[in-house]
Amino acid sequence: MKWKVAFLALILPSTILLTSLVQAQETELSDREVLARDTVKTILDRAGNPNNITFSLENRSTISISDATLYRKAIEKQFRAFKVNLVKPERAQAEVKVTLSENKNGPLWVAEIKLGSETSIVMQEFRNFENAATTSTRSKLELNDDVLFTQSGHILDFARLDAKNILVLQPDSLFIMGQNITENPKSAARILHDRPWPRDMRGRLMLRGKDVEAYMPDFVCKGNIQDISKLACTESSDPWPLTTKGEPAMGGFYSPVRNFFTGAVVVADITAEQNLAGFFTAARVGDGANALWLFAGTNGRTRLYSKLNQPLKTFSGWGSSLATLPSECNNSWLVLVTRPGDATQNDQLVAMEIVNQDAKIASNPVEVNGTVDALWTAPDNSAVNAVIRNHETGMYEAHRITVRCNR
Repeated sequence: MKWKVAFLALILPSTILLTSLVQAQETELSDREVLARDTVKTILDRAGNPNNITFSLENRSTISISDATLYRKAIEKQFRAFKVNLVKPERAQAEVKVTLSENKNGPLWVAEIKLGSETSIVMQEFRNFENAATTSTRSKLELNDDVLFTQSGHILDFARLDAKNILVLQPDSLFIMGQNITENPKSAARILHDRPWPRDMRGRLMLRGKDVEAYMPDFVCKGNIQDISKLACTESSDPWPLTTKGEPAMGGFYSPVRNFFTGAVVVADITAEQNLAGFFTAARVGDGANALWLFAGTNGRTRLYSKLNQPLKTFSGWGSSLATLPSECNNSWLVLVTRPGDATQNDQLVAMEIVNQDAKIASNPVEVNGTVDALWTAPDNSAVNAVIRNHETGMYEAHRITVRCNR
């Protein structure tokens, strides 16, 4: 055993020295270098560790141009440290674009990772960035998040009738209320149904002039907003409307026992019923013959279609809720998407723009204090209505999301 003790006496100082050197190198890394290393690790993990990539960085945050440049160089250095070659697009296995952005908590980076026809989105907040600057390079678009009202009852959907009145759908009632939550409902109707609702209850409101339609699993109610008390409800397997104002219109068949659509859809300008994979939400991008369709699938991927035969593009890294609205800023349509996650995490909303059948980040993300329960385009296409379940209070909040142009 003496030789073993002597051998350990020889190698142990070297082992300790090597460990100390590694720890010293780790502690000598700057905040920027640590952030760049963690960024690259996350990107490569999502991209499947490609050998050759093309990389770019865009700054839409309040970080100075010089700091953003240093961060870009640090990321490029880390890619090389991971034995990844930075090449031209025609030689790349993956295309990586990092956008420096920010939300109410501070800076964050958003990575778009393109692998063939599939695009992944990764978002990550970061802090302690060196020399955070005050000069601003902002996005052309900004999302406005207005909370219209809050209540303890489960909000399935809502629609703003005018500046003072809101139509609210709950599992057992439909009512009109003022935006002052202390007021009693101005008009209300009970929704009576024989069978129990599914656990993850969803609903959809549609306005057609003064007429209102409320869709729930295997159930539909119809009435007039001038006298909601005369609401008529019946069992129905009719498709739910997936679009609001504009053409073509689309409807989807909702599963009465689950919380998603079966995949069977009907479109106004297509005579035959179309059968797609199951999806949580769907939305139309644009109007008329050139309209595109987005479906947030139950497999965690969002598919972009034109004629509903084969998807043009597949996006991953998006959440299960999406909605579209036209933007006056650049005469285009925006897609509001949530980030993926579980019910314990706060959701984020970000506006994307579909350009040449690809998705581009168009706004800084907005974080909400809870989970997005419902996300629908408003009946007049002027906003996106979001129902948020607040994690701190347990209350349901009705949010109106609009777009502001930064000139």
